[in-house]
Amino acid sequence: MSVLLDVRGLSVTYRDGERTVHAVDGVSLCIAAGETLALVGESGCGKTTVALGILRLVPSPAGRVTDGRVLFEGRDLLTMPADELRRIRGQAISVIFQDPLAGLNPVLTVGQQVSEIIEAHVDASRREARHMTHEALRDLGFADPERIARQYPFQLSGGMAQRVMIAIATVLQPRLIIADEPTSSVDVTIQLAILEE
Repeated sequence: MSVLLDVRGLSVTYRDGERTVHAVDGVSLCIAAGETLALVGESGCGKTTVALGILRLVPSPAGRVTDGRVLFEGRDLLTMPADELRRIRGQAISVIFQDPLAGLNPVLTVGQQVSEIIEAHVDASRREARHMTHEALRDLGFADPERIARQYPFQLSGGMAQRVMIAIATVLQPRLIIADEPTSSVDVTIQLAILEE
């Protein structure tokens, strides 16, 4: 199998006043196409920070990647221009964060948010994007995806919001999905469906 993601010596620090906190120190991992890799550890050990570091999403100025290389299909995500990285995020690599309500825009409908990722990366008409949105929501267990697409995040339960986040992350069938506790707020049957997907 070909190597999809090769992380070499990733280090991330945060400034806490005068103190520097080494949140991630020299993490290396390799993921081949079609492979699943799980990072396991107790709360606060740096799993989310690894995900943020891979995608250059570490909140600055407090945090920053201080060392390492993140090769996605041979190209270093840490050194590529920001506009090129934006084209990769969402289409080739997507992320599912553990807090769906923080990740969804409260003033846009669910349908607008799923369609937005499609329209940003695919040459699709609004009608095609809407159809893809409804299919993605249906695949995540929504019996009435057209109704869900018209709702706002505050109208959804935590589990429903998490399924919307997963729909956004998977609608374009990215080559790599980084999932940060993606099933923590959904019921057991949906957990199984998500893990199978």
